[in-house]
Amino acid sequence: MRALPFLRVLMRLSITVLLVLGILFWTGHAYALVQVHMVFGLIFVLGLWALAGIAAARGAPLPVLIAAVVLGLVVLALGMTQTRLLPGEYHWLIRVLHLALGLGAMGFAERIARHLEANLAPVHA
Repeated sequence: MRALPFLRVLMRLSITVLLVLGILFWTGHAYALVQVHMVFGLIFVLGLWALAGIAAARGAPLPVLIAAVVLGLVVLALGMTQTRLLPGEYHWLIRVLHLALGLGAMGFAERIARHLEANLAPVHA
């Protein structure tokens, strides 16, 4: 299964870019790169869904697959609409929610990938 290592590298690269850009935004810098952040967010979510597809083909439980799809949709929706949500002094709550959901999705993707790698590893007798 050659797609799995490629997906893991792609997702880790996107995670790194997302976190670096997110930190820059939170510190008041690099707002011109918001679109880049959104593209890498989309790449990450597509990678999460691809992992879920591979997991589905390997017989993963339906709740895991549903969780991956829903989590990806929520992260995308929140990311694309967050500037319009709760404007004003409490907007930081939306930013924290976006960060928490993104980190949760990253951890979830890593967990799926680790599980797939463990189950795809050749058995040596």
